[in-house]
Amino acid sequence: MLGMARIECIRTLRQWEGKDISEISRIMEWRTAKKYADVEELPVPQQRKRKMLKMDPFMEHVKGMIQEDMSQPQPGFSAKW
Repeated sequence: MLGMARIECIRTLRQWEGKDISEISRIMEWRTAKKYADVEELPVPQQRKRKMLKMDPFMEHVKGMIQEDMSQPQPGFSAKW
């Protein structure tokens, strides 16, 4: 989808400057110019549904293991020779 600035530019060229689709299509694809030139309301992007990952069924178990590991004291590192 185009940015709102580009859509407003198309609408301005069409409504205020009186340019037709063929003139606007010199700047961009004519299908895009036609799609956004005469639209009454600006398009609203829709939220996509999150796809389930292969790890999702195991995430609670993995998070529990990480929490358990973080709660245990970590062995120190000594750089003695």
